[in-house]
Amino acid sequence: MKHLMLVALLLLSSCTPVRLSVEGPTAQFFFEEPVAEVPVKDGIIVFDQPVNEESVKAFHKTLKDVLNDKPKNVIVRLQSPGGSVFAGFDMARDIEESPVPVICYADQYVASMGSYILEACDVRIMLDNSIAMMHQVATSSSGQLNKHLSTISELIALDHAMAHFIVAKSKMTVEEYEKRTSGGLEFWMSADEALKFGFIDFTARNSTEVKMLAGR
Repeated sequence: MKHLMLVALLLLSSCTPVRLSVEGPTAQFFFEEPVAEVPVKDGIIVFDQPVNEESVKAFHKTLKDVLNDKPKNVIVRLQSPGGSVFAGFDMARDIEESPVPVICYADQYVASMGSYILEACDVRIMLDNSIAMMHQVATSSSGQLNKHLSTISELIALDHAMAHFIVAKSKMTVEEYEKRTSGGLEFWMSADEALKFGFIDFTARNSTEVKMLAGR
């Protein structure tokens, strides 16, 4: 049913340093204090903060409340520097398990884990003046040699798994993506570039155009 609604929606639309953390691997390019509240403004879920356990729990609650009203689709305004990898996995799963299409649009910037979450959405949009950034995950490690080797193995596995997920809907191969992000490189894109590479489905001037794409 969700896929049928998504097809209908698409048819309608056509007429910096990484923060290190002891809490686990992160994908974030600068630090912001968590807001821990995900409001709904003018019918749009607003997620404009780092990705962490607290903010993702708030998003889960807000999304559940919105879905209780049985909407035909959900719009999320996404602005995030990224954050916890595993919290981001949880937020992406919430989006993927939504019974109705989730339309996300990047407002100003989505970076690191924020870009991963954008790729989890059914319809991916960036405002014309927005930017996106992707890079490898980072973490801190302490202890004896085997502990560091275990951490290295974890990061390699996470990077490869995330690369497969991020490029799944794009025009890039995993190998091409990894060349752009390996060795500490940051892969920055404007909205037009993200559209060209297939990391988004549409660009829009503002939230009004996003709502038109959503048939509202």
